[in-house]
Amino acid sequence: MDKDALLARISREVQGDNSVLYKLDAEPAFVDRGSRLEMVQGAGQEDEKVIAALLTAAQFYRGRIELTGSDEFKAKAIELIAQHQINVEMKNPAQQMLLDDARNALKQPPVTLDAIHGDTPPPYGGP
Repeated sequence: MDKDALLARISREVQGDNSVLYKLDAEPAFVDRGSRLEMVQGAGQEDEKVIAALLTAAQFYRGRIELTGSDEFKAKAIELIAQHQINVEMKNPAQQMLLDDARNALKQPPVTLDAIHGDTPPPYGGP
């Protein structure tokens, strides 16, 4: 995924409460409330909107973030950070451990294809 192209698709609108609504392709994605970014309802299930929020948070908070919300959202966000190599560290030690595990899992070699293993047979003409 081209992260710069994704960020270029974001627009912003100042709201009446001085928060800023971020839209991805003109659809509401997340709200900047100063000390936190909140996903709008339903946007937490859309990968591109979550990635856009994570990239924005990485810039705003100098690469140190903490995820809040449902366990499903936090797990999804950690997986997306690892998959898309978003340059962040987690402020929460447990979340950092999960992120490290997700990043390491992506580095693992693929699972070996099904096979049958046995001892190497002796050379022909042997005992």
